[in-house]
Amino acid sequence: MASPPITYQPSALIVNTASDVEPALLGCFAKLGNKVVLISASHVLFAKNDMAVSSGEGIYAGSYSSCCGGGPKIATTIKTWREGFRPLSGMTDTYDTDCAAAILEKGISYSNEIPQIGMIKGVAPEPPADWIMEDLTQVPDPQKMLRMYSPTHGGLRYGTLYYKGPNFPPPTSLCPGPFSASDDAEHSMMKTGNQLMVVPRLLPKAGESRKEYLLRYKAFVTSGQKITFGEPGDSGGIIVDNANPAEPKVIGLMSRAFSADALASDYTAQGSPPPLALQCATGIGIVTPIANVLKQLNVTIDPDMKGTMPASGRPAYVVSRILDRADIDDIQGALARLKQRLMRTRHGALVAEKLDAHQDEARRLVNLARQVSATWHRNRGPAFVQHMIKNLRNPAHRVPLMIDGVTLEELLTRMRAIFMRHGSDALKRDLARYGDFAIRALSGTTNLHDLVDALKPQGLEPE
Repeated sequence: MASPPITYQPSALIVNTASDVEPALLGCFAKLGNKVVLISASHVLFAKNDMAVSSGEGIYAGSYSSCCGGGPKIATTIKTWREGFRPLSGMTDTYDTDCAAAILEKGISYSNEIPQIGMIKGVAPEPPADWIMEDLTQVPDPQKMLRMYSPTHGGLRYGTLYYKGPNFPPPTSLCPGPFSASDDAEHSMMKTGNQLMVVPRLLPKAGESRKEYLLRYKAFVTSGQKITFGEPGDSGGIIVDNANPAEPKVIGLMSRAFSADALASDYTAQGSPPPLALQCATGIGIVTPIANVLKQLNVTIDPDMKGTMPASGRPAYVVSRILDRADIDDIQGALARLKQRLMRTRHGALVAEKLDAHQDEARRLVNLARQVSATWHRNRGPAFVQHMIKNLRNPAHRVPLMIDGVTLEELLTRMRAIFMRHGSDALKRDLARYGDFAIRALSGTTNLHDLVDALKPQGLEPE
């Protein structure tokens, strides 16, 4: 039975057609006249592109995999990279927006229901200055906290506004900045200012006193656990309020991550230890107020947005190749050489045969079956594949055994389980017979070029 079309939601992983681009986040869906568009950061939708490029950039779901192809094309950009940046008044090199829009393809189903948060109910005004937590040791008011969902960095997160500037309290909640990094040009980013700064915080429990809250924070810090409100790959994500948790409203768009150490150093420079909230934080969120985004893109976000873009006939799912032709040839050449080595041994030949037999089905399931796709992304499948691609091209680059707390063995084990539920009889039969062996071999090496040596007889005999 054919899998139903995927419904794309805020925080879905997206990528453009540029080479060697890590996926980032879809913000949410909006309306441009009578058209439905997705919005995200400009440096996400035009990542590593020729910045003189005009509109028409293809946006794809997920990421490229040399073994599983690429996700379907879901949208096409309008306007240009440069038009996503609005200059700050009186400045020529600092901007208060980093945003872009792309029109959805025909047949694409969409919903503004954010995982673990709920359906977007509209747009909230810019948070007032009294939402800022001057003292990060205080128990935050849950209704004045901000929320975000990131599929690759811990799921649901909470944070409070912070002000980094010469004057406190400020007249508004905006931090003047500017915010920039040495590698901005490499990532198609520009210097930004007048942004919201969000520090990650533990969500208070009902009736919890300040003492109880700080004790829980101390235990959290002592355990070595970390929280974040902004990591690489979170760009373009949507931020909502928590004034009424059941009716989330958009506050802003994630423009960049900022190091928590930079804030902690402010306290150290003044001779005082950083508060617990910074001792366990890794990333701070730098967020563009949504009002600026809507004005720059000329779009609106209505409550309860969902539907399917009209299409003539059955929706077409196009498996795209999102790397340059030279990169594809490079990777395929490395795969061909690896396959030649595998074919020299009985067990290697069996692996190559099974990969050829099942890779098309695996690609379709990852792209089109909702539960398979969710398992793949939740367990850092795209990130592991990116490292495998780099390893194929450069043996000196090693494939990590763990990413964001998920091991390669866990990814493979969970993908086998979900394929056993949704795959064909032939795929299920081979997974049942050879799955344990394949998981042991792959999860035991950090270099795919050593795979031939890893495929030694372990009770496996071909039929």
